[in-house]
Amino acid sequence: MRFTLYPSVDIVNAHALTSRTAIAATLGHDMKAERLGSPIDLALAFQDAGARWIHVVDLDAAAGKGSNRHLVFELLKQVRANVQVCGGIRTENDVAQLIDAGCGRINIGTAALENPHWCESLFKRYGEKIAIALDVRESDSGYRLTSRGWNDESGDVWPKLALLDQLGCPRYVVTDVNRGGNMNHPNLRLLEAMTKRTSRPIVSGGGVSSIDDIFALKAIEVEGTVLGQALHCGSLSYGEIEAQLRQTATV
Repeated sequence: MRFTLYPSVDIVNAHALTSRTAIAATLGHDMKAERLGSPIDLALAFQDAGARWIHVVDLDAAAGKGSNRHLVFELLKQVRANVQVCGGIRTENDVAQLIDAGCGRINIGTAALENPHWCESLFKRYGEKIAIALDVRESDSGYRLTSRGWNDESGDVWPKLALLDQLGCPRYVVTDVNRGGNMNHPNLRLLEAMTKRTSRPIVSGGGVSSIDDIFALKAIEVEGTVLGQALHCGSLSYGEIEAQLRQTATV
């Protein structure tokens, strides 16, 4: 199985921000925004570096604070790589418009937690073009789901995972919200537990800080990972990671 990297374009107020400050803005924390420029230019830069997939997050829409959908549509026009879009996608019309605009995959988060049975028709109609985003916070009471830009809690993860599996979810994007933007290593324990409870492919999010983290994820048979802060701050290079993955694949 080829491990897939998803460099992230995190959009807040029409700007691409580093994952760390984009998440802080979404959660209402007082932190100076670290701008990376135009979301479209950043996506094109990742494409030029060889990215086959790009992960685009409208964080304003996710938190219900606005929308950057016009920018997402323009990005879809200009970028040839596959684009995975998430944030504020809550209606069938949202899904249809993005698919018609050329979106390669749509991640549905809050809407799937609030009305999982609604997603069943999407799975049947769009198949692999739909994934469910499970944003998880680890606490003393276990793994708890979060929604609406990580601002609300939405119950225990395992019953919802079982239901979504039953309804036919093709893929999950699993993020430990305590690690998003923090470069404090992926939550391998959570991800391993996920791989044991579902046979569906899993893409991880949050915490990657080194190539060792990438290989640790690959070893537990996670399908791929979203790369945000480590790329945004320059501690990792997309091209160098891909080169090392190719090198190990030929050994």
